[in-house]
Amino acid sequence: MAKIVRPELTPAALESLREMAEAAYATSDADDVGDAVALKMLLKWYDGREARDAEIAAEAAARERPVARPESEWHEDFGDVLWWRFPIVEPPYAGSPLDTDWPGYHTHWTPIAIPEEVQS
Repeated sequence: MAKIVRPELTPAALESLREMAEAAYATSDADDVGDAVALKMLLKWYDGREARDAEIAAEAAARERPVARPESEWHEDFGDVLWWRFPIVEPPYAGSPLDTDWPGYHTHWTPIAIPEEVQS
């Protein structure tokens, strides 16, 4: 099945579409009813876009932000990670509790994110 791509509409074009739909519904001409329904469907498609886009962006951000795990869940197989002390009042310590300069007061850790690609 081919993916339907929604073209971007300027705010002015979207407002024009809204006015056309309202005008079509305001008439009692049976020929305009089909147009009105089609215009309303287009509006529904575009009006819901912002909410869906915001929801998708929030889900992506949540996936990108790791959850701080307690120190008890760390194992040397995880290697170097970012260590945090809450509330956050300083940058994280990067390393492991096996390091000779381990401060010892950090309570939670997050993995170090490795970039998938490099932009030039």
